[in-house]
Amino acid sequence: MSESVLNDYWQFNFPPFFTIQPNNETRKVQMEAWTSLILAYCESKNVYKLDVSRALHDQPFQNAAISRGLNQESLGTILEFMREKGKLEWIDKNKSKCYLLWHSPSEWARMIHSWAADTGHINSVCTFYEIISSDDTRSLPFHGMDPEFLRKCLKILEKEGKAVIISAEDDGGVKFL
Repeated sequence: MSESVLNDYWQFNFPPFFTIQPNNETRKVQMEAWTSLILAYCESKNVYKLDVSRALHDQPFQNAAISRGLNQESLGTILEFMREKGKLEWIDKNKSKCYLLWHSPSEWARMIHSWAADTGHINSVCTFYEIISSDDTRSLPFHGMDPEFLRKCLKILEKEGKAVIISAEDDGGVKFL
C-alpha cells in the first residue's frame, strides 16, 4: 500500500523535489507537497513517531529508482515547516525524534473515546496494549500507535473528564468515563 501512496505523488520521481528550492514560491509548494507525501506515507504504514537520523535512509526520504534522497539539512527544513503547520511535534529538545500528526492528538482522543463507547468500554478499564495492539483494534487507525503518544492523547480525554489514566511500571491503562 505504501508504494502506491508514493506513486500518487509525481514529485517523488522528479529529482529536483529532493533539493530545497531557492525561490520562496516554489519552496512553499514543495514544502506543502513534502508534508502531504510524508503524512500520507506514514499513515499508510502506521508510523506515528519518526527517528530523524534513521529516516534519512528510508522511504519516503530516499528514492532509489532515481538515486535521489534528502540530506539532513533538507529534511530538517521540511520537518520544521511541518511543525509550523501543526503537522509535527518534537519529542525532544535535540529534534531527533518527532510525532507525525496526520490527526491531531485531540482528534485521536475523540476516535479512541468513540471506540470505547462503541465497544462497551465506558466505565471499564482497558490496558494500553488492548487499545493499540489487540486483535479488536487491528482495523482501526490507532492500532500500532506509539504508547507514549497514546498517553498524550488519553491525557486530553482525562482533562475533558472522559477518562482516568492508570499508570503501571511496564504498561498503562485507562478507565473510560
